[in-house]
Amino acid sequence: MNNTPEQQALEYLKRNLLHNIGMIRPLERGTAQVLYSGDDGVMLRDTVSDAIMQSVSTYEAGSRLLEQMPGAKLYLIHQDFMLDDFNAKVNMPNVFENFTAAYLSPDPLPTIADMSVKQLDVSDFDVVEKNYGVRVGDEYLIGRFEAGALFGAYVDGEMVGFGGEHEEGSMGMLVILDQHRRKGYAASLVGFGVNRLLEHGLTPFSCVGVDNLASIEMHKKLGFTISSDSVWWLF
Repeated sequence: MNNTPEQQALEYLKRNLLHNIGMIRPLERGTAQVLYSGDDGVMLRDTVSDAIMQSVSTYEAGSRLLEQMPGAKLYLIHQDFMLDDFNAKVNMPNVFENFTAAYLSPDPLPTIADMSVKQLDVSDFDVVEKNYGVRVGDEYLIGRFEAGALFGAYVDGEMVGFGGEHEEGSMGMLVILDQHRRKGYAASLVGFGVNRLLEHGLTPFSCVGVDNLASIEMHKKLGFTISSDSVWWLF
């Protein structure tokens, strides 16, 4: 019996699980529309984030898929030899180069005992919008609140930071408020996110800016494996 396109895509992407985990998540959670799956690459659309994602083995395969690629508001590419062609086609103003950090252990992470975490809602919009450094737009933030994907960390009833999950499934949006930094809250909040995903049978992963050395080191200390190859988000 032939594999389904989704199964074929997973088989290809798992050849380099760490590099491709951002594409594996939509397939595993059933939100991926497979646009192409073959021995030379995969292209899919994540129906939650409306992201087009591509990983290919050759420039020829990537160029061919680019010609038939539908429009979207967000793109994820995995090979540097496709970056210029993507930029020329989609002309997105924001291009972010990241490493992928994945927590591949089944063991939960420790968290700070006196730090509590609770799900945020739209009443917390102002503090998140004010402190989150990436301008993702009000609509995106409200969607994250409505999805129950943003969490606040509190000590003695005071918010010390927040974090959550992006639409495509990566952990992120991590912010520790200025007066509470260097107290271990960031690592503890990441630990909370890791443990929550492990409870749902999912592999926790983050997309970390290649120049964000502090975040890279924190992920390493927590036991994440960092990819040697970059991925690029265009939006």
